[in-house]
Amino acid sequence: MKGGKGNMAIKTTYGATRMLADVADDKRFFCQDGRVSKNLNELIDCLKSMAEEVYRHHVTTEKNDFSNWIRDVLGDAGLASKVYSARSSAEAGKMAMERMSSLQSNLQPVISSKPKIIKANLNEKRATK
Repeated sequence: MKGGKGNMAIKTTYGATRMLADVADDKRFFCQDGRVSKNLNELIDCLKSMAEEVYRHHVTTEKNDFSNWIRDVLGDAGLASKVYSARSSAEAGKMAMERMSSLQSNLQPVISSKPKIIKANLNEKRATK
């Protein structure tokens, strides 16, 4: 499996970047209390300070709007599954915060390794001249 590891890093980085980015205006999460979330961080802030009656408006035995939005808009099926099982807004917010931290840490090694790659490429170009 030649080159598989590098390809996985690209997919992981792309996925993390996509899940942390702002969504299009027509894909934002509109909360029953009037707040609007355009990314995972804003949804976390909303969940952490949400009244339970607002949470229960979005989470019933028939639906879980938070889980659906995370899966369908952000593209994170794993977090969506966890949030689906949350019993409160605080628990859902904690799960989302842990996932956001994990996604952010996925980006760190890629960002810190870029200068080394650029430097190596410059050295290769100099050697061929």
